[in-house]
Amino acid sequence: MRLRNASKDDVQAICSFMEESAESSFPGRSVNMEPFRRRLLANIVKDPEMVKVAESGGEAIGYIWLGISPFLQGGSGRIRHIFIEKSHRGKGLGRQLMLAAEELFRARGIRHVSLVCTMSNKAAISLYSEMGFKTARFVMEKDL
Repeated sequence: MRLRNASKDDVQAICSFMEESAESSFPGRSVNMEPFRRRLLANIVKDPEMVKVAESGGEAIGYIWLGISPFLQGGSGRIRHIFIEKSHRGKGLGRQLMLAAEELFRARGIRHVSLVCTMSNKAAISLYSEMGFKTARFVMEKDL
């Protein structure tokens, strides 16, 4: 397994990952993939380091998409999305992607990072807690 910066060639695989992830993250709702695809592609073109792809045998098996918000003093890193194919979960790949993100943020002078995680994703919550993340806010939703 190796990590590398994303390229335009990865957009389709990442979109497929997002579609799979959305099924568990947003049950009963669908994701409009075209705006996602456009934003992802624009981010990859602008700063390919901010989207890391994990691959095995030349095939993408996961990714992490990062962002930096300039609104907080000193900037704030953001884990926009992380996904690992089911057959590769539980092998430390999520931790590797998260550590790569932290390394990139530190290199860019960012000293704070945040993420949002679906409450039912117990494995991810456990990993993030082990890595020092703390619950700081709640995201509340309501169907209209």
